[in-house]
Amino acid sequence: MNRGFVDLHVHILPGLDDGAGTLDESLAMAGALGQMGYSRIIATPHRIAGLYDASSEEVEAALALLVEAVRNLEGVSLKLSAARECHFDRLLMDDSMEGDFVTISKNTKAFLFELPFGAVPVQLTDFLFRAGLKGFVPVLVHPERNRELVSNHKLIDELKSKGVRLVVNLGSLVGGYGRAAKKTARWIIDNQLADAAATDAHSVQDVVITAAKAISEIESRWGSDAVTELLQKGPMRLLNEPGG
Repeated sequence: MNRGFVDLHVHILPGLDDGAGTLDESLAMAGALGQMGYSRIIATPHRIAGLYDASSEEVEAALALLVEAVRNLEGVSLKLSAARECHFDRLLMDDSMEGDFVTISKNTKAFLFELPFGAVPVQLTDFLFRAGLKGFVPVLVHPERNRELVSNHKLIDELKSKGVRLVVNLGSLVGGYGRAAKKTARWIIDNQLADAAATDAHSVQDVVITAAKAISEIESRWGSDAVTELLQKGPMRLLNEPGG
């Protein structure tokens, strides 16, 4: 069933991080996403200095392997491309100094990044300024998992005022990362601060159990229009974000 959903954040490429380990696992995830209503997937392997730092060539090779395999999935039509989920570390700071980010599509100035789960880095304000100066649009994934943002929602408002886009994890909405993350993710949507929601799936179970439950939760709590906004319209805007 194609509902035109777009997943901006999923660890589906085989063997590059702590997501899908094999091509078979990647295919199982792709098939589950397609059956759930997704038509476009942005594969976003971790980029963390010294831990997960696959080259762009390795990412493209894994993507090509998956694209070819997905063609043989019966009843599933998916458009796949790749970007990165960039941890806030020295590599991302280098990106900001060079003005060269890994955007989520060729038609956008938007790029994904994640914060550490503890404190908000003191360098964040300068980083956002440099990114904006170069015309890029920072997209913060799972803000609800950062403990400082959880404890002080005003900081989330401040990030939005600085042009940061927010993508909540579907799993957070159903308690996948604890009650505090669940409460904050719901607060972000309640206050119309979420630009999109993504699976952040690392396994087929994350899709068929967690994401499916979360989509039902969105529909029952905020309505079908919210499902369309968070899973279709919002992601498409980010994929075509011109920046400034």
